[in-house]
Amino acid sequence: MISAQEGTAKKSPLINGTMIVLAIYNLAYWLAPWVTAFGAFRDAIQKQWGLMSFLEFLAVASLVVDLTVRWDQFSQQHRRTRFIITFVLAASFFVRLVFGIMSLYIVGEAH
Repeated sequence: MISAQEGTAKKSPLINGTMIVLAIYNLAYWLAPWVTAFGAFRDAIQKQWGLMSFLEFLAVASLVVDLTVRWDQFSQQHRRTRFIITFVLAASFFVRLVFGIMSLYIVGEAH
């Protein structure tokens, strides 16, 4: 039998959709150097780096806030899984942000 707390914890299609889209986005981005089909995707992302970084920040922040606010509503296994996925997505965002800033300095676009 599912408790009321677990039932409400699973009813978040927007957050779950955000997590899935962000996972697919990160997978495509990080596999682009080895999978030629994703090369055009990565080039398009790098052309709109500022906008994509802002949107990704909003998505990662939403996942972190959702996990923090609803921590007690998740079962132990669900909590652990969501924590690991959110941590990996947040770490991926920050690594890509640091690489992007370093790239801006190397190219000379940042002053």
